[in-house]
Amino acid sequence: LENLGDISYQTISGAISTGTHGTGQKIGGLAQQVVGLTLIDGLGNIVVVDEGDPLLQFVRVGVGAVGIIAHVKIRTVNKFALHVEEKPMRLSYVLENLDDLAARNDHFEFFWIPHTKWALTKQNNRTELPLQPLPPFKKWWQKSFMENTAFGVVCRVGKLLPALIPRLATALPGSGSTSYIDESFRVFASERRVKFVEMEYAIPREHCRAALEDIERMIDEKSYKVSFPVEVRLTAADNNVLSTAHARQSAYIAVHMFKGCDYLPYFASVAEIMARYSGRPHWGKMHFLTHEQLSVLYPRWTEFLAVRDQLDPSRTFHNDYLEQVFGK
Repeated sequence: LENLGDISYQTISGAISTGTHGTGQKIGGLAQQVVGLTLIDGLGNIVVVDEGDPLLQFVRVGVGAVGIIAHVKIRTVNKFALHVEEKPMRLSYVLENLDDLAARNDHFEFFWIPHTKWALTKQNNRTELPLQPLPPFKKWWQKSFMENTAFGVVCRVGKLLPALIPRLATALPGSGSTSYIDESFRVFASERRVKFVEMEYAIPREHCRAALEDIERMIDEKSYKVSFPVEVRLTAADNNVLSTAHARQSAYIAVHMFKGCDYLPYFASVAEIMARYSGRPHWGKMHFLTHEQLSVLYPRWTEFLAVRDQLDPSRTFHNDYLEQVFGK
């Protein structure tokens, strides 16, 4: 596939239905690669939706509200390799040069380390050079031990002694720079063994810097102790009616808290900031918005509700979450 998210544990139907995405300012989310699918609607009918059918824009990101996806056709590309460059950069440099970094890399993302002025950056670019994967020991050291085992220890210490988190955070950017070439699917998806809760919002791309600076200022003012990085990714606009990138180039800002920590105050404060920038929450992650708030964020909201009424008039697929985001 031309792009993937950074976690690969989802089912394909769940990933496309919730708007799962990767990063790359010229590339849309996973659902944008879907060129046809077959649904079983709320009445038990088999609904075949082909490329070119206007219904496809409604059901690719359907949030589980319009039917069960029984079959999906996804556009593929020839197998390709990625040249990976991972290195820490000053956050100020990343924000000042974000347009350039996004433009000259096929896939650019970064992780800002709260309580520091550093960001861990990932620049992934297609290449026809021979594969040069990380040597086995270096891969284990960086991807398994440092990013999972050692980071997990930092999070556990921070959970027990939150006052130490700002000091512990200074160690995270010190892992150095890495460069290698590997198959795309081995690069896109990452091993994630440290458990966490997550909230992610898509905002118009042009507001990325201001929103991140607001989050940094808010963490300082409220004295939140945050051990997890803030992840930032970029995608192209798309035409899926309920896509978080619908009709606008988007920056995705994701916040996390270690499992078992009190995440609600921090997440609520971030959500307030995202609201200033017309933020749309990721459908498959935690958020607090209701259908009244969501309806003003999507230009074709009422059209989607009409499609839902058509495909599931008796609410066969009703659940508490769908009632929260769409109403009864």
